[in-house]
Amino acid sequence: MGIQFDWQAGDEGGQWEMIAETRRKRWLRRVPRWIWYALTVVLVVGLAGGYFIVRRRYDQAQSQIVFQVQSVIDLEARSFSERDRDLFLAQQDYESPDWYDLQRSRVAADCTPDHPASAYCSPVLPAKIENLDMRGDVAWVEVIENDPPVRRVRFYRQTDMGWKHTSPQVDFWGTPIELHYGDVLLRYHRKDQPHIDPLLDHVVEVFYETCRDIGCPDDRSLEIDFAVDEFLPTEVAPPMQDPHLWLVPSPWLSGVPVDGSIDTPYVQSLTDQLARDLAAQAMGLGDDERTNVFKGILLDEYVAWRNDRNTPEAPILGHIVSLRGQGIVPGLFQWLAGQERPNLDDLLGRWLSLSPTGRGPVHFAALLNIEREALLAGHRLTFLMLQDSEDEVWTAQQAAFYDRVQSYENVPAKLRIPIEVEQVSINRDKALITLASPLPRLQGSAAPSMGPYVFFVLNDGEWKHSSVGQAVYWQIPVARAPLSPSMPLPEQEGVRISFVSSEPTSRLGMWVEQFQDRFPWVDVETPRMQEAISMPPIELDSLRTWIHAYDIALYQMAAMGDVIQWPFFSELSTPGLIRDLGPLVASDTPLSGQKLYPGMLEAKQWNGQIWGLPVYGAPVVIYYDRSVFSEAGLDYPQPGWTMEEFAQTAALLTVREGGKTAQYGFLAGDEPVLVRAFIEAYAGPLVDPSTLPATIRLNDPDTVEAVQWYVDLLQGSAGTDSHRSAAPESNGMLQDVQLPQDDVRIAMWAGSLQLVVDELDEGDVGIVSFPVGQYLLYPWYVETLAMTEGTSYPQESWLWIQWVVQTQSDMSGMFLESTDAVPAHPSVAEASGFWEQLEPETEAVIREAMTHAWSQRWDACTAALQEAMETIWDGTPVHVALDEAQASVEQLLE
Repeated sequence: MGIQFDWQAGDEGGQWEMIAETRRKRWLRRVPRWIWYALTVVLVVGLAGGYFIVRRRYDQAQSQIVFQVQSVIDLEARSFSERDRDLFLAQQDYESPDWYDLQRSRVAADCTPDHPASAYCSPVLPAKIENLDMRGDVAWVEVIENDPPVRRVRFYRQTDMGWKHTSPQVDFWGTPIELHYGDVLLRYHRKDQPHIDPLLDHVVEVFYETCRDIGCPDDRSLEIDFAVDEFLPTEVAPPMQDPHLWLVPSPWLSGVPVDGSIDTPYVQSLTDQLARDLAAQAMGLGDDERTNVFKGILLDEYVAWRNDRNTPEAPILGHIVSLRGQGIVPGLFQWLAGQERPNLDDLLGRWLSLSPTGRGPVHFAALLNIEREALLAGHRLTFLMLQDSEDEVWTAQQAAFYDRVQSYENVPAKLRIPIEVEQVSINRDKALITLASPLPRLQGSAAPSMGPYVFFVLNDGEWKHSSVGQAVYWQIPVARAPLSPSMPLPEQEGVRISFVSSEPTSRLGMWVEQFQDRFPWVDVETPRMQEAISMPPIELDSLRTWIHAYDIALYQMAAMGDVIQWPFFSELSTPGLIRDLGPLVASDTPLSGQKLYPGMLEAKQWNGQIWGLPVYGAPVVIYYDRSVFSEAGLDYPQPGWTMEEFAQTAALLTVREGGKTAQYGFLAGDEPVLVRAFIEAYAGPLVDPSTLPATIRLNDPDTVEAVQWYVDLLQGSAGTDSHRSAAPESNGMLQDVQLPQDDVRIAMWAGSLQLVVDELDEGDVGIVSFPVGQYLLYPWYVETLAMTEGTSYPQESWLWIQWVVQTQSDMSGMFLESTDAVPAHPSVAEASGFWEQLEPETEAVIREAMTHAWSQRWDACTAALQEAMETIWDGTPVHVALDEAQASVEQLLE
């Protein structure tokens, strides 16, 4: 029998209220307790299993979406890097027109760093998905990209054609937030708040600090909008149309640091850009003036300077602040705002009062020291702005020099020494600057000065540092400006040498590779001759100017190279530029063995020293028409014939009819080196290099006698009109004599060796060696390798020279491309079968010419001699013309 309790509460008046009733169904008491336990277990297992199945299907679907979206991300990065425009655009959401147009412009051909919308041309980087959240048909995707890594958000929409990269979804960022800090208004969203809040005080501080620096206007309010609904680039954006509105991409678009730190490049970029934009407004740099390079450079310098007030970090602005104080900056920016196209010369004159009466030593010293400070501080644009941009070779040389200096861990102390200017000479648009000491020279780089001389040119109203090629304009002889010692290259393994030549780059690359297989510790750079020589446009109105240009070109090559390929050495050009190889030739080296043909080596030897190693050569020979000799009943000339025999033969074979020359006994071209060869063979060397300075013998009695003999020879055998020809070809080779008219015969003429000679007037052409004078010599064109005086690695340079000379036959005709070239090394001649191809007469002439080879001289002495010959043909007495030539050369050597 069951018991039931009802609980009631009542008062004294008899009112009762039931509080609770306890009852238990009898049938529930009949269910065993274990069944309840079993049912609970079944329910829990069922729910867990259902959750597991649903979760597994969700994870599978999520993984599939991640895989598909990641594939699109990978395709975007790959197609962008490969410039596959169609594939890249195929990954974009064409149903979002603004987004699609932006992405299409991003891969346009003109989307480069100098494009007006360059900020939108940022590359599409590879990325990995960190998190993916589906919202309808759009996936909100957090990715990790870049180095150092940052987290960014991208959005991909599911379409019938698969997943497509689509425009930012505003819902991702949440509630907008607006904050006022005095004159600064900031707008951002809840999603960005954790990343922006730590920046707010810093941004406001930068705003007011910059305004104190540059003097902001009264209406200096600024609104900074961390935008999410604009198609902004991922970099910090410049101001838009309203200078008081600054649109900045959300950190989720520009990149949130993975490590969560606020001390990131983004923060620095943000604050730097804020300072830059305020300064740009203060100096009046609007959107239409962004091509003004000078103002842009000053903006960069201000940003660098304001970070730590380190004046060396701002070569121009710091130079002014260090002399005039920080308070000068607002006035300076106000002055800049009033200048449409300011330049550095105007700036220095206005704010440093450097040149109230013209550009003087202080002004050019400031230019050179600003250049030096820009090099040290790493301001590439400032450094290159100071260079002569109209000279492309010089600009490239200075850019390479700048890059090399930046690779130093510790910049050489020489570069830190302030530059002192002693004297300035200005002639219209050119300036010659004389320094207290030469500018520091870096091994393997172009010479920044020619000894103590620096050259400036006036370009568009601005003085620019120019190359030492300007020495041609100022007629500064090489002997007066020796090369300064070079600074070492940055720390590196092994040795680096530079070989300056005119050879094709492809051949040099193969050659260097094989050399380095043999000598792996030697790294060989191979700048082309065109990269080493910078010459201004000059009027080659005289042979002396031409020769001086050769000397300056040699100077520039010697400054850049440890080894150079150059045939035009002379006693007047080698001191201070070319190293004597005598001790190395006499030493034992890994490539020692069979020596050069002795006479060929003598071609580059004077004053007891060896100035280069010949690679190949071409002797000057006397050609003759055998039929003319036969008709005259004269024997053919033989090797070893004398100058007297040569002159007598020329006179005998000269035929004149009716006051005209019908047959020339000897027709000489006007090649200056050939004239000098005849004079030196008759009278001895015109230059004695054993004295300092070298002794010039142009008006020596023996030289006067030799020139008179040569004049009589030509007047007796050819007539004076045949000697007036154009300037020599630029390659300096002796040119073949051209017939004055078709019906005139020539008995003999001089020219460089040709192994194949066409017949002339049905008569066979013979060759004979150069006639022997009192001083035995045979003129040659000799291709030469020389070691420069400034090299820091003579042993390694010597290895390279020997490698070239002794192995050229194995290098696909590196130098030996013409059958007219005579190898200077016996092993090369044997390997190429050179001697086997020759006729006995030709071989005899070459071997005779080898015994006392004389290399052509291109120098001031050659030029003066040639100009003297011109005046002699015009009637000036020989001794008078040579006195004038002597004086002109001595003046150049002072």
